[in-house]
Amino acid sequence: TGATGPTGVPGLSSGVTFQLNYTSAGPITYSTAVTTLAGASQGFEDNAGTTAKFSNPSATVVDSSGTLYVADTSNHCIRKITSQGVVSIFAGSGISGSKDGIGTNAQFNSPSALFLHSSGTLYVSDTGNHCIRKVSSIGTVTTLAGSTSSGFADGIGSNAQFDTPQGIAVDSLGNVYVADAGNHRIRAITAAGQVSTLAGQSTSGTTDNSGSSAKFNTPTGLTIDSSGNLYVADKNNHRIRKVTAQGSVSTLAGSTSGFANNSGTSAQFNSPVGIAVDSTGTVYVADTGNHRLRTVTSSGVVTTLAGLSTSGTADGSPSVAQFSSPLGIAVGTTGVFYVADTSNHRIRKIIITASDPNAFISTPLTGTMFTPLNSSITSSYIVVPELKTNAHVATFTIPSISMPVITSVTGLWTLGLYTTPTLPASPGTFYFEALDGTTSVGIGTTSTRTLSGLTTSTVLIPARTYSTNLTLKLYVTTQELS
Repeated sequence: TGATGPTGVPGLSSGVTFQLNYTSAGPITYSTAVTTLAGASQGFEDNAGTTAKFSNPSATVVDSSGTLYVADTSNHCIRKITSQGVVSIFAGSGISGSKDGIGTNAQFNSPSALFLHSSGTLYVSDTGNHCIRKVSSIGTVTTLAGSTSSGFADGIGSNAQFDTPQGIAVDSLGNVYVADAGNHRIRAITAAGQVSTLAGQSTSGTTDNSGSSAKFNTPTGLTIDSSGNLYVADKNNHRIRKVTAQGSVSTLAGSTSGFANNSGTSAQFNSPVGIAVDSTGTVYVADTGNHRLRTVTSSGVVTTLAGLSTSGTADGSPSVAQFSSPLGIAVGTTGVFYVADTSNHRIRKIIITASDPNAFISTPLTGTMFTPLNSSITSSYIVVPELKTNAHVATFTIPSISMPVITSVTGLWTLGLYTTPTLPASPGTFYFEALDGTTSVGIGTTSTRTLSGLTTSTVLIPARTYSTNLTLKLYVTTQELS
């Protein structure tokens, strides 16, 4: 009168195939390559790849499908680039002006910064018009705040004033933040167009403080992380600043003008302009005066992503790739970045490829199974008696020959077992134990069976050299059958 515990999928009698996901402790190497996605010489031409032309592009953003939007500053429009590199006009006529409208019927004046909201709305710092514009997913352009006259005024819509606004970011609630460069301030705009000042004052400086007690000097780049923290490329202070949602300003990295990879204020930038942040909190900077792209960790450690001290157009590895006064950087999918290479009139692409020497070459792995409950295993499931506690019900052995690399394989391994939910079963739990031969090296967390029949157990495998077959033992606990 045994209860049926977690049961195996059909075909278990001849072995089991399973997928192992783990984090390697071995050295992972990275290779970086810079390519040109679109553009070549200065001009204004829709086309594909290097036959297209831009004029001083200063910012780019990318959507989830890989489509890019570019602030083509001196062409006074927003361009669109498909993932295949085909360039077209998204909004703007190519002639400077301040007209709202659809597509090429609208006008901009030296747009310099973009932010693509999850809703599909594109926010534009229309720098020469001293205002903030919105572009819908179909190219309809409207003005959110500001007028064509520069100045400083908090207020609603066109009653507010900016002076050469540049960097722009939007939070999850739809609040817009602007690096108001000429006013040395960070401004905030509600969805209704109400403009206020978050931090900074009329006098430029380097003071870290809160609200109007803090000082900036021509802040140009702006981005926002998932926690609502703003990161500012404080151009003429040659610093990267951090601003909390409450307006508290601190310096993340940078000091005087120069070039130095280091931590905090020991690092140096030269007139940084563009800035972006990824999901891990790593900040990426277009270090314009140094012709480089830099990275800044959340703790302020600065390194160089790509670029050399001399300007140029060369594609290739970091040792040869060159940029010329890049103003914008955007984060794409993992390891992919897009750069507005302004003085080269190009959009460049940086790809970082990771190589894990300990990764399994062939997955999934196939191992044989043995169960002490039924050594012949002729049925399609394992029957586990009721009221069993941590009963060893199965062993999976992966021969070393099926693991091309077995040295220093370590980390969290997630192991999945499919059960058959249509069969009667007591609410059981299970876990795996990992062994190197007969030596136990890790015991997984106890997991419960889901309604879908998939149950997982996470096993922490320590760093070691696995010189024998990898063995995984399955233990099950069952309850009384009612």
